[in-house]
Amino acid sequence: MLSAIILCRSESSRLKNKHFCKIGNKYLIEVIIDKLLSNKYVNEVYIASGPHKKNFKFLELKKIYQNRIKIYFHKNENNFIERIYFLSKKIINPNTLIISGDCPIIDSKFIEIIYKNSLKFKDFDYVRSSKNVFYEGIMILKKVTWQKIYEISKKYHY
Repeated sequence: MLSAIILCRSESSRLKNKHFCKIGNKYLIEVIIDKLLSNKYVNEVYIASGPHKKNFKFLELKKIYQNRIKIYFHKNENNFIERIYFLSKKIINPNTLIISGDCPIIDSKFIEIIYKNSLKFKDFDYVRSSKNVFYEGIMILKKVTWQKIYEISKKYHY
């Protein structure tokens, strides 16, 4: 099974609170969450955001989804690697499905393909689409890989 992590924050540089823009009668973030909750390979959905003080609006989603999703607030909203690493310590599944919070085009078949590939290749660290198909902002990484990425990123952090 997969733990889906949706990366989003209210303080986007180009369009503030873009996750709460409406597509039809739903927020953009609701479209993403609904797709993930209906996927048979996803059994946990997290919103990974920046500090609570700036991103409290995401708490509205807990009411909408009646605690079927979890919200993770991290002190440093600009360092998404650190944000995912600290969140990954809390999740139950060995694999994380990373979704960009402004990517509403989520194909369940695509998730199935990359998930099955991750099971087929036991030594993988990272799985995404083939070179012929690319879904921006969707990939699977092993939970333990985030520690490696985090340790390497600390050496090069600005």
